[in-house]
Amino acid sequence: YYHGPTPIQSLQYATSQDIINSFQSIRQEMEAYTPKLTQ
Repeated sequence: YYHGPTPIQSLQYATSQDIINSFQSIRQEMEAYTPKLTQ
């Protein structure tokens, strides 16, 4: 999702590091929910 008011501004601030951080945060959330889904 976009953090800035417009997609263009978001692309200017969206660096590779920000993308990696976003994926890591999502991965952590997924790992937290996986045990509940398996049970």
